[in-house]
Amino acid sequence: MLDCAILPTCRNDLILSGHFLRITKTLTKFKSRLKESLRHSLGTRLRLNLVGGERHRFWGKLNDEHTLALPDTGSDVMLMSTWWAECNNFNISKDPGHQLELELADGSTVFTSGIVRDATWSFGYSTRTIRSDFYLLDDLDVNVVFSNDFIFELDIYSEFAEFMLQLDPKPGLSDLCNIRLIIQSPDARKAERVRRDRIRDEINALDPEKRNEAWDKEHQRRLIWDRHRERHENETWIAAVNQQKLANAKACWWKRTFRRG
Repeated sequence: MLDCAILPTCRNDLILSGHFLRITKTLTKFKSRLKESLRHSLGTRLRLNLVGGERHRFWGKLNDEHTLALPDTGSDVMLMSTWWAECNNFNISKDPGHQLELELADGSTVFTSGIVRDATWSFGYSTRTIRSDFYLLDDLDVNVVFSNDFIFELDIYSEFAEFMLQLDPKPGLSDLCNIRLIIQSPDARKAERVRRDRIRDEINALDPEKRNEAWDKEHQRRLIWDRHRERHENETWIAAVNQQKLANAKACWWKRTFRRG
């Protein structure tokens, strides 16, 4: 039995969640079946079917920058957050020819804002690099989105499954609980240092055969924390700058008004 959410303006009869696709092995054992069905259902407009709530990511490096990528079997293009691309000073082309119209799951449309050409992606600590063009999308709430072609042609759920992680809070060494709230605390860095020391001691106390796996999970957790913290600090800085600009503008307005009086 399936519990389905109702999306009133959805252009598809049914959108299957990533969790459903994984537990039914649709992305591994039965991937050829899904690939054939998907190709027959494609329309003329490029699509992006993210509806939120997907918690699985692949970790790796894009142009040597560590990040997490969201695999979306409903996306026809490789995407990158405009904000993230600009923060990392990637070579961005914003030529009007790179503004693609994408249809979202609810039938609305958005336009990409540019492209990063010939970017290199590598999964985890793999030495293999894959080159691809990434279109930029403003207000994308993840750094990177993998397209359906990328997912199936590289068979990433089978070939690179070891580099997939889940962002849902779970007890234990990974300790991802409330990460978005923790990083906003004034004492966040101090608390994180204490947490890392504690987890390090716990890992070192494990049996040698379990230690490597535990360190892999801890490195993934640290990567997530560092990236969210960096984003929070950048957003705080931008907000402070904008607030100062507004204050200066108000001061200038007051001076002009006073002089006229």
